[in-house]
Amino acid sequence: MVGNITAGGTGKTPVVIGLVTALQNLGLTVAVISRGYGGSSQGVLRVYADSDPAVVGDEALLVARRTGAIVCVGRDRAAAAALAADTKPDVIISDDGLQHYGLARDLEIVTMDAQEGFGNGHRLPVGPLREPLARLGNIDFLLARGGQDPLSATRYEAVALRRLGGEERRPVDNPGLGPKVHALAAIARPGRFFTALRGLGFDPVEHPLPDHQSPDAVHLSALQSLPLIVTEKDAVKLAADCHLDAWVLEMGVVFPDGFIAELCRRAELEVRSS
Repeated sequence: MVGNITAGGTGKTPVVIGLVTALQNLGLTVAVISRGYGGSSQGVLRVYADSDPAVVGDEALLVARRTGAIVCVGRDRAAAAALAADTKPDVIISDDGLQHYGLARDLEIVTMDAQEGFGNGHRLPVGPLREPLARLGNIDFLLARGGQDPLSATRYEAVALRRLGGEERRPVDNPGLGPKVHALAAIARPGRFFTALRGLGFDPVEHPLPDHQSPDAVHLSALQSLPLIVTEKDAVKLAADCHLDAWVLEMGVVFPDGFIAELCRRAELEVRSS
């Protein structure tokens, strides 16, 4: 179970992708369940690489495409877990749902942003907390984005720029796009994406959108003047033939030393390769 106790984005889905990849590299078969937030589906269904993000949700589709893992979505997470279990995976990871107590879990991983912390320490609507801070005493792992504690500090690193709808990938340190670019982000904290681009030497024209929102044709037509860089979550909602010089910033997660090994030990996972 990967979740958080605060409202807003704390990097859950990148952590899920990182976990899936790490476990797959150890020879394990992994399934992921998600609510499918932003999708229109009312039931439980399997997500494939060519699924419609408007139906299954952008984050679930991103996980399916990046990892090739079994991904099932449904508002009833227990039903989604049952569908995933039918495929006989070694591990089922829930993307979000920490507060969905009808869903059994063996391990709980909480993600947080080390800079923003837990706000004023109060619960919604006065503060950002979904649950009281005492809840942290019952979890198995805390992963702090940008933190300093070696046991929890988790880094998010830019890996490459990939052309939207294609296989071409360019290094982030010299992609040949020029400094001035359009930057589109429909995520919980778009400023984080724009800051990352500036750290890579870009001078982005910022286009923030509400989390999960898809840009319309009018918005896209205004982005023709410069190369466009988008988040991976937004890329799954953009057609490959949108006629833009569009690039996707691929990100990777670096976990604390020994985290994956300890996770496998606690979950009693039988690792098949290393």
